Amino acid sequence: MWYEKFLNVIDASWIGKAAELRMELIEKTDPENIYVENIRSFFNMPYRVARFFCELAVREGVFSKRIGYLCPKDKNIAQYIEAGEAVPEAIVCHTCEAEGEEVCEFDPVKLQTIEVYSLPSA
Repeated sequence: MWYEKFLNVIDASWIGKAAELRMELIEKTDPENIYVENIRSFFNMPYRVARFFCELAVREGVFSKRIGYLCPKDKNIAQYIEAGEAVPEAIVCHTCEAEGEEVCEFDPVKLQTIEVYSLPSA
């Protein structure tokens, strides 16, 4: 039919390739760990706009938000804190602890943080 030819033309064009790339991004995104960069990349928008939409999604109940504290040694997330929760006196990096590092407790005030969003569990 004519619409099948039309859809085949779209699939072969840059539009089809763009849609395919977006589907790959969705498939690779963990619904428990959505970063502003995921949203920025998916919608091809500036970081600030993507962050605004993530915060709006939190206010609307679409996303929940956590703060990830980054280990100063390897920059992996050492611990998550739910947004609005009290920050503990020390953050323990279990990776450093498992590797036998002498120092595995860190002052949260001195650590870098990253905002992590997730879809609320049903």
